[in-house]
Amino acid sequence: MPKVDYSSDQLPVHLSDKARFMLWRDIWLEQLGAAEIKHADDKPFATSSRNVMLGNLGVSRFRTTTNHYVRTRKHVANDRDDIYIGFYRSPKPQIWSAGNRDLTMKNGSVMAYNIAQPCSSFTDGVTSWVMASIPRAQILKVVPHADDRAVTTLDRSDPIVRHLEHTIDFLLNADEVHESPPLMQHAETMLADLIALALGARGEEAHVAQTARPACRSPA
Repeated sequence: MPKVDYSSDQLPVHLSDKARFMLWRDIWLEQLGAAEIKHADDKPFATSSRNVMLGNLGVSRFRTTTNHYVRTRKHVANDRDDIYIGFYRSPKPQIWSAGNRDLTMKNGSVMAYNIAQPCSSFTDGVTSWVMASIPRAQILKVVPHADDRAVTTLDRSDPIVRHLEHTIDFLLNADEVHESPPLMQHAETMLADLIALALGARGEEAHVAQTARPACRSPA
C-alpha cells in the first residue's frame, strides 16, 4: 500500500513564498493531473497531503492555502477517469462548479464527482479535504447511475456516508494494513463496497456490499 506524504515544509527554505508555491505546483501537476492553480500573492503559502493507494482505489487528505483551481476540457482530455467522494473540512466555504452545477461547500459538506470533467473551485482561505477515489469503470458496474450528474451532494448524516468517512481516516493512518496482502485486499474490497453503498448501490450489489466488515477506528 504505497503511502506518500508531502508538505511545503520540505521545500527549500531559501526560496520566496511565490517560488515555493510554483515549485509545489509543478510537483502536484506532474503527480495528480493537469490544472490551473493559483495562490493569493498577499498570503503565506502552506500545504500538506497524504495519499494512500489500495490497488486501483485511493484515499487522500490534503490541506492547502491555494485558492483557485480550474480543470478545463483540455486539462482532462488525457487524464484518468475516477469517481471521487470528498468530505470538506475547512472553516472557509469553497465555491465549486462542475458541469451545470454550482455549489457552496461548507465544513461538513460531502460530494461525489468524476475527476475527468471540467471543474473549478475558489476558496478565500485554507482548503481542506479527505477523499476516496475509485475507477469510474469499476463503480459503474455496481452503480450505473454513479455519474449521471456532474456532481452529487451526499448526506453526511447517512450512517453509510459517516462510516465511509471514518474508514478513510482509518486507512490514512493504518500503517499495518500494507504489511499483510490479505489484509490489504480486504481493505480494498471494504472501501469499494462502502463507496458503492454511499453512491446508492441497490439490490444484490447492495447486499454484497453490506457484508463487508466495518473498519476498526484508531484509538483517539
